[in-house]
Amino acid sequence: MKAASSASSFKPETPLEREEREARYYNAEEGSLYNKDGYFCEKCKNKGFIAKVITVLNDPQCVLEECECMDIRRSLSYMRASGMADLGQKCTFDNFETEEPWQAALKEQVLHYVDDPDGRWLYIGGQSGSGKSHLGVAAATRLMKETHKKARYYVWPDEIRKTWGDNEAYSLFVRNCQEVPILYLDDLFKRGDGNHTPSEAEVRTAFAILNHRYNNPDGITIISSEFTLREIIENDEATGGRIYQRTQDGTAINIQKNQKRNFRLKGEVLI
Repeated sequence: MKAASSASSFKPETPLEREEREARYYNAEEGSLYNKDGYFCEKCKNKGFIAKVITVLNDPQCVLEECECMDIRRSLSYMRASGMADLGQKCTFDNFETEEPWQAALKEQVLHYVDDPDGRWLYIGGQSGSGKSHLGVAAATRLMKETHKKARYYVWPDEIRKTWGDNEAYSLFVRNCQEVPILYLDDLFKRGDGNHTPSEAEVRTAFAILNHRYNNPDGITIISSEFTLREIIENDEATGGRIYQRTQDGTAINIQKNQKRNFRLKGEVLI
């Protein structure tokens, strides 16, 4: 057997091959982002970036390009801060109870919206405790993951109270609601003082938010409320009219007010 030939047979690595090797090594490494947010990405292996080689003036360079999963991770981060991340794990379509025909129909209508939300809003109004928030969270979470768009979740009475007397906080809340790609307003116009009529300030705020989104139909808007859509219109025709116009294709759901449809009273005798 002949010994290996002299060093003259050694072929040095070209600049392009060196950069491609570095890119392969980087892309093969496992990252740790999954441990932080629970989202697994096969493309970047949970690093958040993917290495690729580009050539600039005949000079090959290994550069890092942000993975598309980072949009989802940023949304998850915001949703965690807003309380929706935990809700997203608890409130899913799979664990929504459908023991009664009306529950199955409710779930089916929401899923129909999720399959094709373009240019439409989802409104779920009516009976307290009937699962409106559960399905609203499930819809917003799935749409966020499927579209890779950012989402914001606000419980209306909580957020409104936070902005009282603080113009900067108020302006930020309104702007965030207007501009975010996916918005879920939960418990619209709910008041804790037993008054079933929204205040003038709340009506103005809701109109400012929804009118902006009405004029920019690319955004996904989900609203739940103890008010039926007809009751919203009776309280404020301008705000209710915007919702009505964006939910004409079967995406305005009004749950009949009946305490037997209140999940929170499950197990109690209602006569």
